[in-house]
Amino acid sequence: MISTVRRIQIQRLISLGLIPLFGMAAFASQFEGSIELDSQSSYSRLKVSIDSTFKPEFQESQKGFRIEFPAATLMDVGVPFGSESAFNQHLKDLHDDRVDRIRVREMEGRLVVEGEYRFPKGEKAFAAPKMEHFEFRKDDEGKFFVDFFYRKGPTRADVEKQEKVLQAKREREKIALFQKKEEEKKISREKRIQDGRNALLFCEQPFNRETTVFLKFRPEHHTLNFSAYFPDKIPDHRFEYTEPKGKGEEQEMIRLAHKLSRENKHALVVRTVDFLEKEYPKSKSLHEVEFLKANAFYRLGFEDKGKALLQDLARQAKGTEVGLHAAGFLASRNIAESEWLAALGVFLTQKKEMPKHPLMWLFRFGIAESLFQIRQGDQAREEFEWLAKNAPNPDVRAEAAFKVGDVFLERGQYAQAVKSYTAALKGNEKQVSSYPIVLLNLAEAYFQLEELDRAEAGFKRFLETGPSQPSAWRASLRLAELS
Repeated sequence: MISTVRRIQIQRLISLGLIPLFGMAAFASQFEGSIELDSQSSYSRLKVSIDSTFKPEFQESQKGFRIEFPAATLMDVGVPFGSESAFNQHLKDLHDDRVDRIRVREMEGRLVVEGEYRFPKGEKAFAAPKMEHFEFRKDDEGKFFVDFFYRKGPTRADVEKQEKVLQAKREREKIALFQKKEEEKKISREKRIQDGRNALLFCEQPFNRETTVFLKFRPEHHTLNFSAYFPDKIPDHRFEYTEPKGKGEEQEMIRLAHKLSRENKHALVVRTVDFLEKEYPKSKSLHEVEFLKANAFYRLGFEDKGKALLQDLARQAKGTEVGLHAAGFLASRNIAESEWLAALGVFLTQKKEMPKHPLMWLFRFGIAESLFQIRQGDQAREEFEWLAKNAPNPDVRAEAAFKVGDVFLERGQYAQAVKSYTAALKGNEKQVSSYPIVLLNLAEAYFQLEELDRAEAGFKRFLETGPSQPSAWRASLRLAELS
């Protein structure tokens, strides 16, 4: 590397004619391999010939981009002293539909490469223009590459067209809603008139218990909120990725994938992990970066691809935190979508693979809930009874104990249900306020056994304990029937 003073001396010798200056055209031909711009149909590729010891720092500028190479000079990209004018002439020819006004200069002990972005205009103009980029290096060619490509999005013409369509749709919906309300008012008026005519006739009929039907309700059974432990929207919510500390291409690419994810550049995350899978198939971090890739698919809206990758991880990464989070997310989604048999398979696998995990109680609660929903009562009861004794939290133990009675009530075994609910209430009175529907289910069991005084007291206690519960109407209905 030559100092600035030495550079000035050489330039002065050139100006005095003491050092021959080649023609501009001759110099221009030398720079074709130093800075190049390769234009493709879907991207533009900027190529910089520079040694790998110079580490690039890419920045977004106000109108384009800025790449800084600390400690580098023009000579490091193949520009001899005295040929700056010819090199600048070469740069003027580097432009296409995406990149323009490329400049290369030395500033404060570093080499700076700048350029401006270009976007389509007119009808093809983007509503929210944004340029994406992807950096990589080929050491065998001694080049640094940056690909530029438009972020996909609607054009201004598309947005205007869509807004017109939505406006027309809103107008149609407004008219339809008005017509629907008018029709509902008409039907409501006619119904009130008809009900007024029939009410007196109904009340004049004698009560006949043999011809009166009392509905048999299923137990009110609330499923444990598994989304409080495993997310059901994005798999890596609350998951902490391991940041590699070593040096080398593998560690740099992993850190790049993490950085792109934090910057919400999820398409680039997928491309980076694809590179890692191809180049480092035996990496110790492979499962974790594939988990990152699955999350990128979900954030990009490709849920089918994300789900398929998570299913592979749940099988291949058994016994690890990645496998646990992948399986937990799948199970949480299965429960949210009432796919109980699929959820049961996931929980049984976790119980087998991680028998000493602190969340073992949660796996078994998932097994119990799934078995209850698919009407496997005996097996569900065994799991609930285990949880009632071994779950780490008293609220969880109480809820499991209450749900043992739900198994009997579901089968119509009302005497056993009363016995189970009564025993559970004796040891868990403090938890009744958090799970008041146990009182409703107990009262329902008494009602079916025709122990009407106890049933009435139970329904009234439920309404006092949980008046805002959605199932409060059931207690009110039963009290009306008892009256």
